[in-house]
Amino acid sequence: MPFDAPCNQTGLSPSAPPQFAESTPDQQLQPGYFNCLPVEVIQHIANKLTLPDALRLKQTCHNANNSIDQKIIEDLSHRIQFKNMTTVVHSSKYESLKLIYNSGKFDHFFKRYAYDQHSGLVKDPERVDIKCFLATMELGNATTKYQDEKYTMYTGLFENGHVFLIAPRHSSSIEEDTNANSPNKVLFNGNTFSVNIEAIYSGRSFQEVKKLITIVHSNTPLSVHISHILEHEYL
Repeated sequence: MPFDAPCNQTGLSPSAPPQFAESTPDQQLQPGYFNCLPVEVIQHIANKLTLPDALRLKQTCHNANNSIDQKIIEDLSHRIQFKNMTTVVHSSKYESLKLIYNSGKFDHFFKRYAYDQHSGLVKDPERVDIKCFLATMELGNATTKYQDEKYTMYTGLFENGHVFLIAPRHSSSIEEDTNANSPNKVLFNGNTFSVNIEAIYSGRSFQEVKKLITIVHSNTPLSVHISHILEHEYL
């Protein structure tokens, strides 16, 4: 299912823990784990950190976990920009697109992959609703028949705090731009309106998404270019 949109970005470090991890009872009893600090102080500290560091702080104790709320996580995520993708500035413009996906009516359009830090590749993980789209990239078409059709890749954030990339599911759908007409040096190959062309690759971070695509599409243009496409930096 072709998605035509642009949005903001979230990139977490490979070692960042899940953002909603709960602290243990032992941690909750230790004042050294921020339990004795006011909520305002913890939030002030978190706002000075990068997103991965704030997520690690969130996991240290019950007080930090409650104090570092979703608004702080989202504010920190917007400080990260992809170098090679277009940021979604007005996410409200894509509410209808999000609602279409979250309805579940088009689940059969997508193949799902997730990255697990212990087992690596997870095929057909449980579907999670999209919270927002973050960034997009349009690819020109290498096929003469569909040369006027552009294919759009999307990054975004799931409701569970994991990030995702919507991209081709088949490595044959991506090929090098031999004429170098594309600034991304890669083209889509085929009909962008086919129902079996897309996959959703997800993980706790975009570093994990890169690892996932390397596992699924090893040594292909899709795998090689995805690392370049997903490069990001802190502002």
